[in-house]
Amino acid sequence: MIAHAGAYGCDHNEMEKDVIPVLKKLMKNHSNLMIDISGLKFEHLLSTLKSFDPKRILFGSDALYYDQWATMLKLAHAVKTLKMNIEDTLAQIISINPSKNIFDRIVDV
Repeated sequence: MIAHAGAYGCDHNEMEKDVIPVLKKLMKNHSNLMIDISGLKFEHLLSTLKSFDPKRILFGSDALYYDQWATMLKLAHAVKTLKMNIEDTLAQIISINPSKNIFDRIVDV
């Protein structure tokens, strides 16, 4: 998982110019990689949603550092702004992806 879509501490221009092209290459070459959108500013979130398939995005893992309800509302607003299907996209990012890519991989010892 690539935390903060690889853009923690980057301004938006740097994310668009430097981070997203590298992430696209990594994601293309490694089907197991996912992007975590925790802690992203709104404009960073929009760029991430525009650049990557929602099936490769996870809601976030920084529950102790970011208000999850505010993050959820920001995500919903970004999805709506981009005119994506709100129900399908949110379900994919916050439920289906973690279920398939994290919880299904946990093995009882």
